[in-house]
This record gives sequence, structure tokens and C-alpha cells, in this order.
Amino acid sequence: NAAQSKLDTLIEERNSEVSRLENAITLDINDVQKRLSEKEENLAQYVKKVSPKKEVAPFYSLSSPESSQNAAALFELPDGGLEYLRHLREITLLEDQYHVLQQRKVALSELKRPVSIMALEEAIVPSSPIKPRRSLIVTLAAMLGLFVGVFIAFIREFIYNAKKDPERANKIAAIRKSLTFKR
Repeated sequence: NAAQSKLDTLIEERNSEVSRLENAITLDINDVQKRLSEKEENLAQYVKKVSPKKEVAPFYSLSSPESSQNAAALFELPDGGLEYLRHLREITLLEDQYHVLQQRKVALSELKRPVSIMALEEAIVPSSPIKPRRSLIVTLAAMLGLFVGVFIAFIREFIYNAKKDPERANKIAAIRKSLTFKR
């Protein structure tokens, strides 16, 4: 019962936090929608002001079949269409921001779904402590160190004896030469 009440309080806290975040995102979405409509209105006013006779497509796209006509119409504008493209870029950015906020809102609404957790049985404390076997680790490390030390001693003795033999000395020199880095 104590665990269940603690779980219930945690769920309530999470739901209140999700609601708070959802409200904040809703405010952000409303703000983005407002700014988006303002930018679209600015774009429409710009198009009317600059070319009242010519029709410039509301959304310039290189993939559309009319893109060459749109591009020609843009270059005929006084500023070469830069202002128009700036408005379009701002609109596109705001639309992307709007979609991201919508996705976050959907994710938060999914978090609001009720959580059903059922405790099947209480946790049992183990009878013997589970820990790393330090004595085994130290013993294995000591044995490994001993083997590595003996192996290195054998290699050094082999190289020492090989230097005395001229035939082996030439082979060892060739091996050392092949192992060095060329600069």
C-alpha cells in the first residue's frame, strides 16, 4: 500500500508536469501560428507592392514545372527576388518549427496515458552479498603478471644470445629495420 501510494503520487507529479509542458508548447504553437500568418501577410503585401500586374507564385520551388517561369519573374523584381526569397525562407522556418512543436505536443499527450503497473511480488533481499571476488581477481592478475614477466625474460635472453651469433644478428637487424617507422 505504501508503494502504491508513492507510485500514485509520482504518476500525479508526472501528469502535472506533462500538463505544464503541454500548455507551454500550446502557447509556443499559437505564437508560431501568429508569426506565420504575419509573415505570409508580409509576403502577400510585398508581392502586391512590387508587381501588381505580374503574378508571382506564392511558393517558389525548383522542382515545380513552372520553376523557370517563377525564377524569371523573381529576377524581374527590383531586388532580384532576394526580399521575396527571404520572406519564403522565414515562412519555411516557421512551418518547420510549427511541425516540430506539433510532434512534441503529440509525444507529450502520449505520456498522459494512464500507466498500469502491478507489483506481482515484493523484492527479496539476497541471503549472501553479491560482490566481485577480489581475491580471485588479485590471484589471476599476479599469475598473469608472472607469465608476462617470464615471457619477456625469454625474449630478452633470445635477443641477447642472437646478437652473439652473426647469422642471427643479421636477421634480427632486418626485423628491427622493418619494424621502424620511415620518416
